[in-house]
Amino acid sequence: MGPCLGQDYLPGEDSSSVIVWECNGNPDQRWSADVVSFNLNNGLPDTVHLVNDNNQCLGVWGGDVRRGAGASAWDCNGNPDQQWNVEPVGGGMVRLHSTYHQELCLGLNNGGTWNGNTAIVWDCNNNSDQKFVGTNFGI
Repeated sequence: MGPCLGQDYLPGEDSSSVIVWECNGNPDQRWSADVVSFNLNNGLPDTVHLVNDNNQCLGVWGGDVRRGAGASAWDCNGNPDQQWNVEPVGGGMVRLHSTYHQELCLGLNNGGTWNGNTAIVWDCNNNSDQKFVGTNFGI
């Protein structure tokens, strides 16, 4: 089993960084898609909130719109930084575009899949660190 997105817990904080870690089945690694809208052309989810089993949404720290901004897990609040557009890229994989800036996608810092590496938003590209298994998000 490959790496999963999870939370790097900060004791006493309402939020935490999103990191990649060996899949372990913990609640912070179990994500589901709360569909905001559907694509009328193919019937697939278009815009989603990604919520983990800790009831926190995947977002971008402080709604930052710059390349390299860190992803965070935060109480779901409906803000645009917690909304993601889903782009199927084949083989059951999806790319997640920030609704703030469509040219920014969720990926991993320096493309690394090592335990503890942080998730960030970066220019959308075809690199493997920006492709996620859709079923891992209920997509």
